[in-house]
Amino acid sequence: MKISYNWLKELLPDLTASPEQVAELLTMHSFETEVTGTLSVSPKVLIAKITQLKEHPKADRLQLATIETGQETVTVVCGARNIYEGAIVPYSPPGTELSDETGASFTVKEAVIRDVASPGMLNSLRELGLGDEHGGIWLLPEELPLSGALIDQLPSDTILNAEVTPNRAHDCLSHLGLARELAALLQLTVAEPTSPNLPKPTADVAGWTVAITDPQLCSRYLGVVLEQLQVRPSPLAIQAKLLAAGGKPINNLVDITNYVMFEYGNPTHLFDQALMPGQDITVRLASNEEKLTTLDEVEQDLTSADLVITAAGKPVALAGIMGGATSGIGDTTKNVWLETANFSPWHVQETAARLAMRSESSTRFSKGLHPRLVELAASRATSLLQEQAGAKVIGVIDAYPEPRPNHTIQFRPQRVADIGGLKITPRQSQETLERLRCEVATTTKPWKVSVPFDRLDLVAEHDLVEEVLRVFGLENIKASGLSGQVKPQPLPKHIYWREVIRELLAGLGLTETYNYSFEHQRYFELAPANDSPHLEIVNPTAPELRNLRTSLLPGLLYNLTTNKEAFNRQVGATERALFEIGNVFSAGEGGRVPGVIEEERLAAVIVGPAPSLTTIAQTFCDQLGLASLELSNIITAKLAQRLKYRVPLHGFEINLTELIIRLADEVPPTPSLAELKAQPTAAVRYQAITKYPALYRDLSVLVAPDVTVEQVQEIIEQVGGELVSDVDLFDTYDASQDTHASNLTTAKSLAFHVVYQAPDRTLTTDEVAAVHNQIMEQLKDQLSAVMRD
Repeated sequence: MKISYNWLKELLPDLTASPEQVAELLTMHSFETEVTGTLSVSPKVLIAKITQLKEHPKADRLQLATIETGQETVTVVCGARNIYEGAIVPYSPPGTELSDETGASFTVKEAVIRDVASPGMLNSLRELGLGDEHGGIWLLPEELPLSGALIDQLPSDTILNAEVTPNRAHDCLSHLGLARELAALLQLTVAEPTSPNLPKPTADVAGWTVAITDPQLCSRYLGVVLEQLQVRPSPLAIQAKLLAAGGKPINNLVDITNYVMFEYGNPTHLFDQALMPGQDITVRLASNEEKLTTLDEVEQDLTSADLVITAAGKPVALAGIMGGATSGIGDTTKNVWLETANFSPWHVQETAARLAMRSESSTRFSKGLHPRLVELAASRATSLLQEQAGAKVIGVIDAYPEPRPNHTIQFRPQRVADIGGLKITPRQSQETLERLRCEVATTTKPWKVSVPFDRLDLVAEHDLVEEVLRVFGLENIKASGLSGQVKPQPLPKHIYWREVIRELLAGLGLTETYNYSFEHQRYFELAPANDSPHLEIVNPTAPELRNLRTSLLPGLLYNLTTNKEAFNRQVGATERALFEIGNVFSAGEGGRVPGVIEEERLAAVIVGPAPSLTTIAQTFCDQLGLASLELSNIITAKLAQRLKYRVPLHGFEINLTELIIRLADEVPPTPSLAELKAQPTAAVRYQAITKYPALYRDLSVLVAPDVTVEQVQEIIEQVGGELVSDVDLFDTYDASQDTHASNLTTAKSLAFHVVYQAPDRTLTTDEVAAVHNQIMEQLKDQLSAVMRD
């Protein structure tokens, strides 16, 4: 969320912390925040009034705008069509620094456009560096004085960006919420916005009615009937706040709805009464055949999962996401219906994701808001519409079928010290909770703490403990040593044997991988037939990941596919095989979760000839004391062919739970895991991983039948030195073994992948070519090798 520092200072009059200090404070106590830039215009940009508009004599799409700045009168050429005589606009004389479409600076110069001199230019928001809008000239409030620079009326602002975590989106996706957060941390007082109370709601206002089909879809809907509004540009103070928050000024009516959203966090929406198909408002789910053209002029195909606002039975808005194009606010709007509501976060989130319509409104509704915000936001918006647009309030309808009660938590203050290891007194805990706007009743044991309505994340005692510790500062919790002697406890048998098996597989050169518990449909279809029925996820992370896995193999096949290029190039390298230990799922009773049975399995895939399944099975038997173990190859020839590998593939999958039961029953737990790890092994040499990229070259040679692969590889490594980081044999052909090539028995062919990589720099192609040529020359001299193309 973008934050205006000026707006925060307005809500916190006593705030003395700099923007950088505010960002640091929020990062350490609340959520990651950083200073991202400033919002400022060039001091040379002037406020001007258009006194005359004429068509350009030699260009149909251009106009000549005569402007007054209070100091001079000039005529400039302008291509925008949203300007008019009497409009107040920003004017940049020659010498002003502006921004182009890429964000780069350029200097305004006096130009001659189609034989007409233009001493400067009128500006869009993008040119002034205030936003991305470039569809026309920025129209300023008509009450601005023609007395000098725009920066005098639009002070520079510092912009912060907060990565508000989902658990705090209920209250901190707003400037008022952030001001309250800072007030609690800095012990300041918030200058809460004030608005007069709305008129008493009635069931019917001038023919307008509201119906909610299901309170689970919309817990509250408040409508205000307003008339006699005047559409004009918003005051510069409101426009500046919208720009700082990432919004786009449009007109005073639309700007006020966005202003209230950025201030309170609860979106509001305005409908033009004259364009509404009826006055009976209903909140309901759409039907599959319905359509709605939204404000972005896109026709949306609705489904029965989409929540809509209807008038006279026709959809006029996607609830919580975007209004309809046919009832939007325009320059001629006089009477409006102000909507402020609380919609189901699940429906808003699902529709916004399906239609790719992520907006400021949908972001807030999809995280969940408290219904009490509805009345506050509606009151604030109504007050501003009266103040800035001359609105007359006709009446209010407030549909709130099931009011949500205040939430109270029982709290034991000593839990803070017990959990946090800090000497925080009950009095300190009380003061902290009260700074967080909680009402604390200390006369009962335990205390009764009423939490603020917008803190939906505070549901139990542990949440209050966390709040006290968070405000106090987690960095203040000091590390402490353990008291007394710690006696190691033996591992449970199933964990012990699982770790032993991990060690054995790693020792054989296999690398452990972790895949999602969801089964990718494409790789499930590639794998051998599995008759186990799938358990389907209600809210999958992606459509193709809707099933819980019944086998570990599809995940490993995905790993093989995504790593195919590296495996094909580096067969023979250390990381040439993968294994996974994880659960698979099937329907049934008797498991930890009703209706679900989990089974722990072990699976592996090996790229290349070694280690073979026989070697793995024999190692298990030798090291674990098993009499026998059979590992069947689950990578069929057809499957390997479909994966398009140039090297052999084989793999296995077994029930790890059953294997561990065998080990626990048949084998005494010796040697211990520590003893297995302590067994003497070959010395291990460690080398830092270089951060510089590698270059790859293939080398193919014809050598005499008695020349070994090791001889060729040794010359490559000796001549290449530290620049050759890896050499892999990927193809060999011995003509002496080919009964159809008896005339080629004097030579055999060897082909290698050679990896060139330097530990301290990026190699150039010329360097690699020079070393590669030296290697080929030495192979010719020492082994009489013949290079192949």
